Amino acid sequence: MNQAITIQNSSKPAEESKKKNSLLGRIAHLSSYEQVSDSFLSFLTTACSEKGFILFPVEDRLTVVFQHGVDMTSCVRMVPEQTSFAEICQKNDWSFFSDSELDVFTSYFSTRERASLVMIAIHPLSLEEETGYLVLVQSRLSLERNQIDTESVLMLIKDFELMLNKNISLLSALSVRNNLMMNSLADKEKMYSAFEERRSASLFSISFELIFPDYEKIETDFDSFTLYRAMVTMIIKQAGPASIVHKKKNYSLRMILFTASETDYDLYIHQMKKPLEKLFGHSRIKKVEIKYEGTARTSDYALDFLAGER
Repeated sequence: MNQAITIQNSSKPAEESKKKNSLLGRIAHLSSYEQVSDSFLSFLTTACSEKGFILFPVEDRLTVVFQHGVDMTSCVRMVPEQTSFAEICQKNDWSFFSDSELDVFTSYFSTRERASLVMIAIHPLSLEEETGYLVLVQSRLSLERNQIDTESVLMLIKDFELMLNKNISLLSALSVRNNLMMNSLADKEKMYSAFEERRSASLFSISFELIFPDYEKIETDFDSFTLYRAMVTMIIKQAGPASIVHKKKNYSLRMILFTASETDYDLYIHQMKKPLEKLFGHSRIKKVEIKYEGTARTSDYALDFLAGER
């Protein structure tokens, strides 16, 4: 593929090392989410790119887990097959697309974003045993309209990959796109079985209102969309198979935890939040309100609780 945009000359080694150390220094002591977000934004700044995203492999496709400057429609549509992406991109270097070469991306961008595209630069990312991609976008919608400078970030690629691999669990959670509404029939069967075994049913309500005051933003802002789903995914994972979690219309959760004996709910809430704090940050998870709502003695009471009637 032809490189349509002139790439600026590489900086001196000392300057490259300074950029690298500056990037690594800024992400120290941050949560996984802030580490990836901050280093990604620093990477874009160094590359003079106002738009871009990270594609993460999920089964046979790729999905956007972090983005900057790209509209939500494009981020949601950007789910190419891994094989088709691998066919058009170089294995260990930048691939550049411009003019008619951009036609291959038509179905992945909104009409507005597609009409404004000038050039796309893509570099593969080695993520454990699979391949993700770093995508830089040059657009007429960008405020500065700078030329993308891939030479200036060559020394950052390996460290960027290393940082991403240390945060694979976060990227995996952010990549979840399946419907979070639970299987009511399976949940009822689990519930009836638990009560027959005389297991204790502890009830919890979980609110994200302090993080998302306007919960409709979850449906219109891609970063809020992925962050919410990632947190819910990890909560469900933390709760484990001996639980039932339902999402309400206001994006709050109702959860039932089945145990052999009464639960120390303060300890349980503390233990649930700890891994979430590591991934998403203490200050953010502190705003997730997890409240113990008592116990259910019957399946009818438990069903009413899940429905928000208790």
